[in-house]
Amino acid sequence: MGISTPVMGRRIRTTVPVHPDNLRPRIPDTDLIQAKEHKYKQAMKDNHDRSHRVKDLPPLSTGDKVYIRDTKRTGTVVSKPQSRSYVVRLPSTHATDTKVRRNRSALVQVDKPIQRPTTLVQPATITVPPDIQPAKTVTTRSGRVSKPPVKLNL
Repeated sequence: MGISTPVMGRRIRTTVPVHPDNLRPRIPDTDLIQAKEHKYKQAMKDNHDRSHRVKDLPPLSTGDKVYIRDTKRTGTVVSKPQSRSYVVRLPSTHATDTKVRRNRSALVQVDKPIQRPTTLVQPATITVPPDIQPAKTVTTRSGRVSKPPVKLNL
């Protein structure tokens, strides 16, 4: 199927010999064309998402505290008017609060507690046998400390 077939409903006449049945208008299968277009667009999206390491952000709920990247201020989510945008109330010094609308990618949730490990790992103590002497250091004329290599005494 050529590029002109869905537009014109038939193959375009050329000087190349073509059977007359191929020149008769036919209605293209729109469901098949839409399925192919959807498959093509989905493949393009998947390739873009993979190459740019795209990941879906978790949704925010009303009342969540967020940090707005472009204004470098914090605020509270008031509502979600569309699929990816949020209305955020910024605290102000005046009697009225300021409301801004931002995309989800411009908002960072700040009120989630950070989970830290509860157990502390004690550093291991190294015991040196008394028969091993520490390596002797030599200082060069430039002041660099030169240490001899550690060798195994087997």
